[in-house]
Amino acid sequence: MAGPRLGLRLRLPGVRLFAPSLASPSRPLLPLLHRAYATAVSLPSSSSSAAHAPPPTTPSTAPARPPSLRVNRSNPRVYPRRKAFSHAHLSLLVSSSPLILLLTHSALPAAFLAKFRRDVARAVNPPLRGSPRLLEDEPGTWPGRKPDAKLHVIRGSILGAVLREQAPQMYSVHEALKGPMAALAYPVLDPPVLAALLRAVDRASAQLRAADLPTGKKHRPTMQLVGALVGGQVMYDPQLRETSRLPRLDTLRAQIVGLLSAPAAQISGVLEQARGGRHVRLLDSYAKGGEEGQKEA
Repeated sequence: MAGPRLGLRLRLPGVRLFAPSLASPSRPLLPLLHRAYATAVSLPSSSSSAAHAPPPTTPSTAPARPPSLRVNRSNPRVYPRRKAFSHAHLSLLVSSSPLILLLTHSALPAAFLAKFRRDVARAVNPPLRGSPRLLEDEPGTWPGRKPDAKLHVIRGSILGAVLREQAPQMYSVHEALKGPMAALAYPVLDPPVLAALLRAVDRASAQLRAADLPTGKKHRPTMQLVGALVGGQVMYDPQLRETSRLPRLDTLRAQIVGLLSAPAAQISGVLEQARGGRHVRLLDSYAKGGEEGQKEA
């Protein structure tokens, strides 16, 4: 008569053995893997589980903060050597140039860039009549020479970081700073010079569109004006063209002085008439004319 069937669970490192019955040695021990516990754990009742259950987590109802443009001045960002040099260069360029044209370009050959720099120099300082040389060749011998416009190949991401730190009112232009960028900077805000630079950019863009596709190239070289930083403001093509039609700053200052002085002259004339000076002079002339007539009689 067989004895009672007993179940025994043995725990070994990594393996748990289960013996269905010690009284039947003919049945081998079966190894059961992937079980790390030795005995069954009794589940708590509903009352005890409710007492010891962690509080339910609720999603946060606080509104998400919008992205901030604040800069930690006490702990500025540390750039690698090349990016630090570009950051310092663009910081100086933004602070010293009130007129910066932002250009996007692609696949421009070196010969075209050299020619475009010469065209920009001729647009700002045209050669004298009868002389093929530029004014920048001998700056000390040419009177009335203007400052030079410089073309800088820049990185749009670093320029956006500089504007975010130094000029937040112009940071909105960072949306147009995509791809290879160049900056055409001029150290003076002069509308006629702005018109000359725009003509040079339009002429260069038209030449690139009309040129044949270079051999071995899949894409045509391009250059396009995407915006400008003018006097601490961001301007785009239509507003930039209107600004270029304004006269020189000296002419504008003279017009403003004339407008301010004209009411003063009119007021002085009204006051002169109010004092009766004109009427007094008219009566004096009549009196003198009557006296002369009496003497003749």
